[in-house]
Amino acid sequence: MPSSQSYATPRRGVLWALAALCAAVCLGFLAVLVYSLRTPRAVNEADYPDPVPTAMRWDIAAAYSDGFLTVEGWACVEDDRFESVDIRPALLSADGAGWTLPTWLREDENARLAAGDAVFGEYGGFTGRCHTKRLPAGTYELCIAYRCNGLSAMIHTGQSVEVAP
Repeated sequence: MPSSQSYATPRRGVLWALAALCAAVCLGFLAVLVYSLRTPRAVNEADYPDPVPTAMRWDIAAAYSDGFLTVEGWACVEDDRFESVDIRPALLSADGAGWTLPTWLREDENARLAAGDAVFGEYGGFTGRCHTKRLPAGTYELCIAYRCNGLSAMIHTGQSVEVAP
């Protein structure tokens, strides 16, 4: 049986240093996560090769407020369930390159009615929001990058938005 003198308790300074290191790592991770969730992502129209189905229904609107561009809308294929959903507002330049905005999906009654499904059709709503300083200045077409149930299509809305320098 080992004697009580063979075990040395750690010094308080070492414990405080380890606690500070853990806190710094957690704060660093949180900072990276917040930055990632607020940063627009590069997108190319070629990444959405499928044609837009004739049964596609959508609505989208953009507004500026306090230096932020906010885009709200919904999209779905009529009478199609949402089994996998990734819908984002996109800003495309004339050459097909552009940005998707940081987005969160939300329930939307119009999407539910258009999808024709009381349970799975309501998650076609989205809100994208980004500070205009995080976007390159220029004129963009407001689009919907739509990936659901194996369909990967870029919906061109015909609306344009201007991002000022």
